[in-house]
Amino acid sequence: MTTQCDRCSKVLTNWDYRYKGLHYCRTCYDSLFKIRTCSVCHNKKMILTKLITPICKVCQVKDAVCIRCGDKDYLFGKITKDGAVCLPCSVYFREYKECTQCHTESYTVGNRTLENGDVQLICGNCYNKTLPTCIKCHKHRKAFFYNEKGQSVCKICTENGEKNCKRCGNLFPAGMGNICSKCIFKASLEKRALFGQKALSEYNSELFYKFCHWLAKRRGFLFASNAVKNYYPMFLAIDKYAQEIERYPSYIELLQKFLSSMLNKHSLVIIFLDEEKILTINPMIKEEYANRHKINKHLDTFPIDSYRYKILHAYYETLYDRHLKEKITIRSIRLALTPAVKFLEYTTLTIDKKISNQSLYNYLWVYSGQKSAITVFISFLNKTYNLILTIPKIPIEFSRPRKSKAQLKQLYIDALRNEGNSFDEKQNLLVLSIEFLHSIAIPKGVILPLTGIKRKKNGDCYMRLGGKEFYLPNEIYKLMHG
Repeated sequence: MTTQCDRCSKVLTNWDYRYKGLHYCRTCYDSLFKIRTCSVCHNKKMILTKLITPICKVCQVKDAVCIRCGDKDYLFGKITKDGAVCLPCSVYFREYKECTQCHTESYTVGNRTLENGDVQLICGNCYNKTLPTCIKCHKHRKAFFYNEKGQSVCKICTENGEKNCKRCGNLFPAGMGNICSKCIFKASLEKRALFGQKALSEYNSELFYKFCHWLAKRRGFLFASNAVKNYYPMFLAIDKYAQEIERYPSYIELLQKFLSSMLNKHSLVIIFLDEEKILTINPMIKEEYANRHKINKHLDTFPIDSYRYKILHAYYETLYDRHLKEKITIRSIRLALTPAVKFLEYTTLTIDKKISNQSLYNYLWVYSGQKSAITVFISFLNKTYNLILTIPKIPIEFSRPRKSKAQLKQLYIDALRNEGNSFDEKQNLLVLSIEFLHSIAIPKGVILPLTGIKRKKNGDCYMRLGGKEFYLPNEIYKLMHG
C-alpha cells in the first residue's frame, strides 16, 4: 500500500514525515518546517512555520491524556490528528500494510529478519510461525538452545529459569512475563464479568457475574475467560425478554421464545440457572419442543406452490391423525418425516425431477440404510397417489468402472484443474473421485449429494455409500462445501 504526501500528492518512498496524522515528502517538509526555539521547552526543534507561537509537536500535547486508554502519566508514543497516544497504544495507530505471505492487511506487518537471514514484509502471526515454540513458556521465540529431546528453549527461560508470580506468588517459567497464566485468565474473566454485568438489567446482572465464576469453577479460568463471550448473548436475550414481560421467564417460555436448538447451544447457561433455582429443566418438555421445531422445519423445506410441499403436508396430516389416536408419538412423526424430506429433496437433483422407481433406486443406492425408514412413506405415496413404487430387495453391490485407471486419472486431474463452481461440475468431480480413488462405478443417473461428504474429528473426510465409508481428500471437501 503506497503512501502519498498530503500536500503535493507525491508518492513517498524513502522519506515520510508525519505531523498530526498527515504525511509530508522531503520537499514539503523543508518548506513547511524550520528550526525554531520552542516557547515551552526552549529547545531548538523543527516547528511548523504557520504557528505564530512556536511550539514543538511534543509540547503541544504535553499533559494531554491518551485518546485511547485515557492515561495521564505515560511514555509518549505518537501524535495523531485526534490527539496524543501513549507508547503501548501507539501500535494500534500504525498504518495497515499487506503481509507478503498471508496477504492480509494488518498493523503488525513490518520488515522482519527470518532465521535464514532473509528480510520479509510479514505480519506478526506469519513471523511467529517461522519461530520454534519454547518448551517451557510456550512462546514463539528464537531458540537459545535445544535440549536432549530436540525441544527449543528460549533465552529468557534459559537464563532466568522460573520466577514468582507478582499476584499469587507461585513459580512459573520466566519467559511468560511477570504474571502466571492462571492469574492472567482470572483477571481477564473478572474484567469481562464486570463489563457484561453493567450492560444487563437487574434480572441478569448479578446472575451473569455469578455464572462467570461458576463456569471457571466448573471448567477452569482458561476456558471461562475465552468462552464467556459465547454465552453472553444468551443472557442478553433472556434479559431483553424478561424486561418485556417484567419478570424472569419460565423454562417453557424460554423454549417457546428461543427454541430448544438455541438453548442446547447455550446449555451451560440453562444448567447454571437450574442450579440457581431460577429455572426448572423438564427433559420431556424439552424433547417435545425440539421435535415440534424439527417437524416445522421439515414442513417448510419446499416452496408452498410445489407439489412436494403438498405431498409432505399430506403425509404429515396422516401421521398426525395417527398421533391423535395415540398410536404414535411426536418423536415418531419427526423420525418418519426425516427420510421423506430427504427422498423428496433427492428427487430435485435428478434429471427428470420425478418421483419414480428409478429415483427411489438411485436414492437407496446412496442411502442404503434408509430402506426400513422410508417404507412407510413409499406405502403412503402408492396408496394416496396411485403410484407403483417398489423398494428393491436386492442389496447394493459395487462394480468396477468401465474406464481404465489411466483414463480415470486423466479425467480426475482435468476436473481438479477446472475447479468449476456449478453443481454439474462439482458432481462430475465427486463421481470421478469415487471411481478413480476407490475403483467403484457410480451407476448412471445416481446423484451424489455434495453435502454427503463428512469430516471426522481427526480431520479425515469421507462419504458413506452402500453402508461403507470411502475416503476423500480434504481438497474435495473444500471444493464441495465452497
